Amino acid sequence: MIFADSFGLGTRLAQQIEKENHQVIIVKPGQTYAKTSEKEYTVNPEHETAYHTLLQDLSREDKIPHRVVFLWGITKPGKPGGREVDFYSIIRLVQAFGKEVVNNEIRLGIVTNNMHEVTGQENILIPQKALILGTVKVIPREYTNISCFSVD
Repeated sequence: MIFADSFGLGTRLAQQIEKENHQVIIVKPGQTYAKTSEKEYTVNPEHETAYHTLLQDLSREDKIPHRVVFLWGITKPGKPGGREVDFYSIIRLVQAFGKEVVNNEIRLGIVTNNMHEVTGQENILIPQKALILGTVKVIPREYTNISCFSVD
């Protein structure tokens, strides 16, 4: 499952995964929860129930993912994004996995930009994104079936 960014990285990643004959579910931020195609959904990042509904629908279709790539932390250079869209969305998603009693092993990769100095050429770092690092450390302690990693 890919929580796709607005810059096309998620779309390209999904295409690559599908070339290797793996099933991909794409989730995009939207105003309401909706199933927009057989493999695409929208959720309102601020509505906790949207994440539960998504997982309930995926469970009914036997499509609960084992791997999740969260790309909503990728923002325009110099734009911090919003805690509602990145930090709280991760929390809401993981809580939904817990509440919907998803027991299978899940690998959650959280991708950001401008959180760390990587090349030394970054013009603007966004320290607010460091909140995500806390979730990466805490989630596996509270949800033992979910492992996390962060890529910036």
